[in-house]
Amino acid sequence: MRVRTSSAVYAAGIAAWLLLVQGLSDLDVLWTSQLPSAGPDWLTRLVVTVTVGLGAGVAGGCLRVLTRSRAPAPAL
Repeated sequence: MRVRTSSAVYAAGIAAWLLLVQGLSDLDVLWTSQLPSAGPDWLTRLVVTVTVGLGAGVAGGCLRVLTRSRAPAPAL
């Protein structure tokens, strides 16, 4: 018996990948003194931290769902 995986899991995985890629490209904002934004420094750093955290969390959740939803191999 095969277990079907919802396409929402794959869509969440793509969203997680996009969040991680966007957040990781801006990761240097956490340790540099000059930031490329007009807003407050703490807000820029908070947004990058939340983006990377959400991306990693959603990616981990998607991997967990995908590994749990696989049917075990039939015993011969």
